[in-house]
Amino acid sequence: MMTIRCAAVLAAALAAAAAPAAEGPPPAAWDDQARSMLYLIMDLSSINAINGINLTREQALRLRALAQQVEAASPARPDLKARFRPDLAEVRDTYLELQGVLLAGREVGETLEKKVMAARGTESAVMRLAGGARPA
Repeated sequence: MMTIRCAAVLAAALAAAAAPAAEGPPPAAWDDQARSMLYLIMDLSSINAINGINLTREQALRLRALAQQVEAASPARPDLKARFRPDLAEVRDTYLELQGVLLAGREVGETLEKKVMAARGTESAVMRLAGGARPA
């Protein structure tokens, strides 16, 4: 009896594994993925710069007002939750993790630092391979 039950479970698992996976929505357009990567890099650079200059409260408030003016005149932020190619989705998730750490004022640990460096290498390689073209 145990053998039949194991065989039935194994058959069900194999059938589920062989079934085509639901694809979900199509990936975001290449231009949108590239724009999202650029947005995240610029955002992270801005956070780093602002954290490093030790603004007074008054300076921070003036900078916030200026940032709000720039944001109002800028294109909409990219959809960072859109479906990306798998390699860029991993890069995006790493950058968002770093963004959370920086905004919280926490120290970037060695593990995250290595993860960010690897993500930066992946992103650079994808962008370089694309060379203005839209990769598949």
